[in-house]
Amino acid sequence: MLALKHPFGGFEEFNTGAMNSTTLNELIDVAEQVVSKKAIIQHEPPPPGDAHTVGQPSYDKITRILGWQPKVGVKEGMQKVFDAYLESTRRAA
Repeated sequence: MLALKHPFGGFEEFNTGAMNSTTLNELIDVAEQVVSKKAIIQHEPPPPGDAHTVGQPSYDKITRILGWQPKVGVKEGMQKVFDAYLESTRRAA
């Protein structure tokens, strides 16, 4: 929606990941907390070409062009998505 309010010629790509790197294990831990269930995990070796390290994203570009800033952290965002999913499945039933 911000892109519609701030049009400019052409196309741009933006990084909207978390400011701090989050490991897969940390994401699983948060998901377990959000859904109140323990994940069943089967550890496998990483596939060839898998990124073992992740850099620190920068919001400079998206902030400069669209004025966007993150407002929620990983856990709050995951909780909001899960709650919206539950609500949509209730309405569909």
